[in-house]
Amino acid sequence: ERFYNFFKKEVLGDLPKPGITYEVIKNMKDAGYLSSVIAFSIFGLEKMAGVEDVIELSGSVYDYYCCNCRKDYDLDYIKSFKGAVPLCDECDSAIRPSIRLFGERIQNDLNTKAAIACQKADIVLVLGVDLYDSKIQYCTSHYLGHNLILVTENEHFGDKYADEVIYTKSQDFMRCLWQHLNRD
Repeated sequence: ERFYNFFKKEVLGDLPKPGITYEVIKNMKDAGYLSSVIAFSIFGLEKMAGVEDVIELSGSVYDYYCCNCRKDYDLDYIKSFKGAVPLCDECDSAIRPSIRLFGERIQNDLNTKAAIACQKADIVLVLGVDLYDSKIQYCTSHYLGHNLILVTENEHFGDKYADEVIYTKSQDFMRCLWQHLNRD
């Protein structure tokens, strides 16, 4: 009950909307510039922007499931449920968000998909995070090339793991990149 009180207020209370960065990611994916998109956020902004086949390593606040029978639920069911803890309409067990909670591991199949995507990449573009994070390091450690590009606002000692670092806001970089790709 305490978890859902916190979760509904702090996490679901004011969900972010996708901005220019996610619109550009969708356009680049649709145009064939991106073969894979790996997301570490739980807010599903890539999917909300229309990007398909996103590898969501931390899950999504838009997906839920029954802890007992594994029936899937969506955010609308959770928001409209009358009661403190949403319960399954089939087995009356608690429903949980399909997100990686603190201390939980990333699902093995998702880690594998992300590692393979990085291994196959010509360029890995990392937006708005530091490369010292163990989840990021796991994915990027499978990258075999020399075009690991980090776009971040602030310097961090983990920047040394990138082949190139661009210090700016992700949305500014993505807007410029898209303009450059479409300058014809």
